[in-house]
This record gives sequence, structure tokens and C-alpha cells, in this order.
Amino acid sequence: MKILTYDINRNACWYYRNFVPMRELEKRGHTIYNVSENQKIKLSDFDVLRLARGYEGNYLEIIMAAKSNGLKIVYDTDDAIDLVPRTNIFYDQCVKGYPSYYTLLRMCDAVTCTTQELADHLKKLTDAPITVLPNCLDFTEFKMGNPPLNDIKRIGFAGSNTHIVDILPALDALIELQNDYDFEFYLFGFSETDEWKEWVWRNYGALNSYPNHPFRIALEHFEKKIKKIEKQRIKWIPAVKIDSYFESLSNLKLDIGLCPLIDDPFNRCKSPIKAMEYSICGTLPIYSSIPPFHGISDTFIDNDKESWVTSIGEALMMKNDDIHEKVTYHQDYFSSHYSSSSFVESWEKVFSTS
Repeated sequence: MKILTYDINRNACWYYRNFVPMRELEKRGHTIYNVSENQKIKLSDFDVLRLARGYEGNYLEIIMAAKSNGLKIVYDTDDAIDLVPRTNIFYDQCVKGYPSYYTLLRMCDAVTCTTQELADHLKKLTDAPITVLPNCLDFTEFKMGNPPLNDIKRIGFAGSNTHIVDILPALDALIELQNDYDFEFYLFGFSETDEWKEWVWRNYGALNSYPNHPFRIALEHFEKKIKKIEKQRIKWIPAVKIDSYFESLSNLKLDIGLCPLIDDPFNRCKSPIKAMEYSICGTLPIYSSIPPFHGISDTFIDNDKESWVTSIGEALMMKNDDIHEKVTYHQDYFSSHYSSSSFVESWEKVFSTS
């Protein structure tokens, strides 16, 4: 098959949903061509057009052109774009992407997504067949990390500013735990608050006109809680490109990795990649009791302050042998359930035009 994929950004979504599975398909002899906005291509040279997530504007013209040239259209998403909450900094951008999102779901020939929860939601929006293909990795590329076992434990949150609401209860827990435990807290994906806030206002200046904007309120709560954690404990680690993400995460040598998600319709459709990434690096993941993490183990917790205090406290006091056992369990679980080679035939079947 000759597959044409269209992705504007080279970010984590692109890596998991395009680069990893398309590379597996290339290994099986299929031709993959990635096109960006400014490239001109001849649609009749291809069998399949793969489009992903949401694009600003309406893609009806390219969809009709692809159909007139006999291409199968496969739409892939790892998020329920229509469920993004207003507390998410990208909410307004997602709204601008609604036309393409709904058009693609309505007119595509097949849909791929990351979880069953997301598939169940998308069934309300499309008549196309939906195949669940989880976010995967080629684990032969990774050397599984050993727990760092730092004398002063390192607790980390690797994420972006889209998750500031999710992490608030865990911050409350850290504020309390600092009275009894010695630890450092690493925020990977953030710059120091003032610098980050300046970036927010520069890129989303309209928020200045809306003092009650949900994201602005969430940001203010985040700032207040961060300031209650002793400054010397906090390590601000700016975001990096996906090419160096895993190496950078591993180099932090985190003992504990936080995976907080509040229970809302948008988060229920997400996947457990953060726990998988921590595990690869030898970091013990602690995750919320919400569908993305169900089935991994029985150690998920409610996303409230008391649960985070208990779970983080227990992890800080855990014996080295127990840490090794839990980290190894998670590494084995993810490598056996989320290996890209295990799903390549399913991707192949979705793209097949025969």
C-alpha cells in the first residue's frame, strides 16, 4: 500500500500515532509519505489518506479530492476533541478545529483511536468502523531503566500546562508531605512560573480580557499551590522536543512519577502513556483511579489530596526491593501489552483497500 499521512506538528501525538505505527508498516513493505501544509502532492499516487486529530478550518475540499481519486480515508485521534474542558489552555484552538473534526468523522472510511472509552464516545459521532489501536512503542529501542534509589527522593510530574487542573490535588499532598519527608519535586515540561505565565499571556493574550476564564482561574490556583512548596525543593525542567524526550526524562532519575487525572469525560478517554514512559525510565508510577489506568494493577488511587498523601508517603518509605519489584512489574506489563509489533497487523488491516 501507498499511504499518505498529513501531520503538521512533530510532537508526542505525532510520535505515538504516526511515527511509531507507520514505521512498523514500512518494515512490512508499505510506502509511507508524510506531507506538511506547504507540500504539493498527487493524490492519485496513493491508496490511503491518513488524517489525525483536528485541524483549523474545514477539510471538506481535500476529503472530496481524496475520494474522487479513490483513496481510502482513515481518521485517527487520541483525544475526544469535542470534550476538551474550558480549563485546558488549548480549548479555544480545539473549538476552531471542530469543523474538520466533525467533517472527518462523518466522511472518513475508517476511524482509529487509542482506547475503548474513546471509541465508545466516537461511535456517537460517526458511522465508520472504529478500531482501537493503543499508543505503543518499539521496546527493542529502549533499555529498561533501574530505579535510581536516590537518597533524597525525586518526585516528578512530566506533562504540560494542559494538566494544571489534574495536578492540583497532588500539589496539596506535596505541601503537606514536605513537613515530614525530604524530597525534591521536578516539573518537567514547565519553566519557572513567572516565565511560563509570560509565555501564556504572550500566546493567549485574550485571557487578559477574561478574568473569570476557567483556564486563568486554574492557572492562579496552580501558582498559589506551587508557592506553598519550599522553593529549594522545586526543579523546573523546560519542555523538550520529542526526539530527546525519553533521554531527558531518564536523565532526571525520578524515583516517583505522578500520573494525576481528574475524572471527567475528556480524561476518561485518554491513554496510560505517562505511566508507561515513567516505567521505561525505572520510575515508579502512581496513577489516578480512572479508566486509562484500569487493568494495569490494583494500585491506582482516587485523585484527591488524602489519597495522594497516603500513596506518595508510602512510596517515599518503600524498601528498595519492593520498589524494584513494582517497577519491574510495570515494565513487563507495558512491554507485553503495548509493543508496536503486536499491533502492526491491525494497522495494516485498517489501511487495507482490498
